[in-house]
Amino acid sequence: KLFTGVKLESQLQYSSLSMGTGEQRTIKILETVIKAEPYSLILIDEIDLLLHVSSLKKLIKKLSVLAKNKYLQIIFTTHSVEMLQLTQYVKIQYIDTIHSSIDGNDSEKTVVYSGINSDLIYNLTGKASNILKIYVEDELAKSIVKRTLKSLNCSRYAEVIKYGSVENAFTLASAKVISNENIENTLIILDGDKYCESGDKERQINKKLSGTESNIDEKRRQALSLIRQFNLPQGKTPEKFFYDLLIENGDKDSELFMVAEEINVVGDEHEWLYNIRDRLNYSEENLVRDIIDIASNSPSWNDYIMPIKEWIESKVCQHIALMNI
Repeated sequence: KLFTGVKLESQLQYSSLSMGTGEQRTIKILETVIKAEPYSLILIDEIDLLLHVSSLKKLIKKLSVLAKNKYLQIIFTTHSVEMLQLTQYVKIQYIDTIHSSIDGNDSEKTVVYSGINSDLIYNLTGKASNILKIYVEDELAKSIVKRTLKSLNCSRYAEVIKYGSVENAFTLASAKVISNENIENTLIILDGDKYCESGDKERQINKKLSGTESNIDEKRRQALSLIRQFNLPQGKTPEKFFYDLLIENGDKDSELFMVAEEINVVGDEHEWLYNIRDRLNYSEENLVRDIIDIASNSPSWNDYIMPIKEWIESKVCQHIALMNI
């Protein structure tokens, strides 16, 4: 048998007998492509088989150069989600099999998607891939966003993360910009009772993003673009707003309503809700869920969530449109 060998820039020569199986396969693929006639079609099954991730990426980049120089069409299969990081070199199409039953007859249909989305990634990996990162102050805001996502059938597209004190929002936005992260699908939400005006937000961002570099104004603009707020009525805190919705829309015969109605004065704004939690021996999660169930049926609900709802809808629609190109 004839065994292919390689010669390195260091002049070291060795045969494929001395290579690992991944090396052997890589050399075989490259040898085939290099020897192929111009305009050839080359089919490769499981191109990532036996290859380390870094080796796979190098191979794909090299094959892209060879294909362009020799006008080759190289088609390969893979189960590697690393390919999503190589879209400048490859065009991804996802092949799926759909099982159906018509009039008792089972059948299979093969579908080809011109792209890959979070649902298809879940099929590949068993893990959800969230395209949206939404940051909120507390458990109440997190539950509001999750209810909004659910109403839009978008829960699978987003991850909702608490960041704590409202001042952290501006630190977080600045950090995202400084670290050169992809911020296109990132949203940082304020409750709407503090730093409501655009000037207030600008001053906070200016404190976090100080400097004299030429692009500092652009960085500040990017950081500000990440921040939105709930449409909270002026002069109210989120806790008082939802307490009022509970009183206006709650079932007057329910224990939740009766306990809430007993609260007339509080020492701290959080107590409008947390007094109810303590008296009913509820967990915070259960209390927030029950109150949002009531509040979401109020005419004020849609107006309150509108800035966030519009952002989610635009991002998800954009994502779906890209997947259909």
